[in-house]
Amino acid sequence: MYIIMRPLNNWNMIGALIAIIFINVNFGNKAGTPPALAFNYYPYISNGSLFINNTHIHHWLICFSLLIFTLPLQITNKNPFLLITNGFLSVLMVQGLLYEDRFDF
Repeated sequence: MYIIMRPLNNWNMIGALIAIIFINVNFGNKAGTPPALAFNYYPYISNGSLFINNTHIHHWLICFSLLIFTLPLQITNKNPFLLITNGFLSVLMVQGLLYEDRFDF
C-alpha cells in the first residue's frame, strides 16, 4: 500500500500553509459574501465568484476537479510545484466544503 499511496511530504505541507494564509487573507468571510480580493469579469466572474450559465461554481468544486488530475501525478512525479499546488488545492477544497452553502448552486 505504501508504494501506491505515498504520504504527504514537506512540499505538500508548504502548499497547505500557503493555502491557510490565503484563506485568512481572502476568505475570512461568511457564506454568500464576496471575498476580500473579489474582482469582476463579466459574464463569468462576479464579486470573485465563478458563474457558468448563471450557476455558481464553488471554489471547492474547482479544486476537486483539478485534484482529480494532479493527485495521480504526485505518485510518480515529485516536482515541487506540483506538490505545493496539491497541498494548496487540498486545503482550499476542504475549506470550501465547510461553508453552509457548499451544495447550493
